[in-house]
Amino acid sequence: MKYVSAFLLPVLLYSLTYIAPPGKKGKVEIGEFDHFWFALQWPPSLCEGKRDSCKDVKPNFTIHGLWPTDVQGNTLKKRVLPVADCLSFHFDDDMSPLVEDLNKYWPSFLIANTNKCFWKHEWDKHGSTISKWIENGHTPEDYFKKAVKLIENRSTKISTALEPDNSYPVSEFIEAMTKITGKEIMLQCTENKLIDNMKALIEVRLCVNSDATEFINCSGEKEKPETEKSCGQGTIEIRFPGVS
Repeated sequence: MKYVSAFLLPVLLYSLTYIAPPGKKGKVEIGEFDHFWFALQWPPSLCEGKRDSCKDVKPNFTIHGLWPTDVQGNTLKKRVLPVADCLSFHFDDDMSPLVEDLNKYWPSFLIANTNKCFWKHEWDKHGSTISKWIENGHTPEDYFKKAVKLIENRSTKISTALEPDNSYPVSEFIEAMTKITGKEIMLQCTENKLIDNMKALIEVRLCVNSDATEFINCSGEKEKPETEKSCGQGTIEIRFPGVS
């Protein structure tokens, strides 16, 4: 295994201290890991209006995170401190195929944040909460490999489903993305970047089964209204910025 054993120790220790609420046998309770959100960010929206803080912005959806979620759609996460030292988070071989894939599909676009710091933050905040995964023998390396596997054959299709530098009704975004994933999805829009009185699409959020191997419908109680709360619904138009 190419993952550094020193990184596994805090993960295993955390798995001993993270206790999900008790539940009935065969039933996943609120607050207990049920599935993932796979969040894909749109860099032109992320960096709109702050180009001086961004780097290498391209019109391709990239990974924001793979977030453990309970049956209702509450993300399971830990409070983490700002990353000051990312040296403790690394792979044995920085030129390994996995690291090359992460640099391609899971980059940080913020100048102040390296790719490794971004990965460490996402693991510390989200990935390390999956005690059920640890108990079943999954490693942190598995977590990142599965995220790459989910996007590597779909990145181009998702990124080119609609032409950037245009605006579209929310329903058209949903239809275009659903044709690719085959499942119900969620959209996330910017809150404060209103241009022509329109928000911009910043993320597509997909639901993934507990093994992180396939997409499922986003049907949790808190997932169903997610798009409408953030972006609106139906014929309400939202922007899909290009790289300026």
